[in-house]
Amino acid sequence: MNLFSKIIVFAFKVFPKEFISRALGKLAKKKLPKIILIPWISSYCVLFGVNMSESKKDAYDFQTFDEFFTRELKSGIRKIDVSKNSVISPVDGKMMEFGAIEKNMLIQAKGKIYMLESLLEDGALASKFENGSFLTIYLAPKNYHRIHAPISGKIAGYQYIPGSLFCVNKISSETIENLFSKNERLITYLECRKNTIAIVKVGACVVGKICATYENAAFDTSCNMALKKTYSKKIPIEKGEEIGRFEIGSTVVLLFESGVITFGDLVRGAEIKMGQKIGTLA
Repeated sequence: MNLFSKIIVFAFKVFPKEFISRALGKLAKKKLPKIILIPWISSYCVLFGVNMSESKKDAYDFQTFDEFFTRELKSGIRKIDVSKNSVISPVDGKMMEFGAIEKNMLIQAKGKIYMLESLLEDGALASKFENGSFLTIYLAPKNYHRIHAPISGKIAGYQYIPGSLFCVNKISSETIENLFSKNERLITYLECRKNTIAIVKVGACVVGKICATYENAAFDTSCNMALKKTYSKKIPIEKGEEIGRFEIGSTVVLLFESGVITFGDLVRGAEIKMGQKIGTLA
């Protein structure tokens, strides 16, 4: 690790990530006077390049910053690929890494790997995805932050793993070891054709909460304990249906069992929209 990387890692370690994230999360949910809220939203849009023409609501209609950040899009603005056996992107974002899971290892960034078992904190579950495939998508501040089902199937359960709140941008991914295994995460397990797909939602610095729409629950570092739930009656879900949202953040990692998916012509670093085809079920 070079000097610059060491400085970045040290800065991330000493920065009060959890405190700042909780404080900003509370502020984002607070109803503020329009004279404060509208300039805040407008400045954010200009700074990060948010496309408000896609939003169902105008900036003036939001009551809190969190409402703006988790904004709903206009009906039909995202076209869901309906071709037979297609798998779609669950989010808007940038494709960071994808490929095969080999020897329990996934690629975090160029020259950096992390272990599947440490990501899931469950050896039995990790073994299901051995020799499978993964895809990592980073959600930038400008992006739409709701998360949707990549395929139709049934939600079998979820798992919340508390952790830190390191930033998950390109610099962090290239400098911090085991980044996604260190941060808090909420994992949704989706069953399709007797196979399991894991949708790993990774928290990050300034992420207020990670919400699960199907559970009507929100998770953050204040939980301080791991949670795991398996549904006795699995929840049917359609491709493109909302399953959760980030209240500021972050990254989604998709995990597929061996032989389940054939990726399309994906390009690292390319932007992708929710609903676009990423591959085909075998």
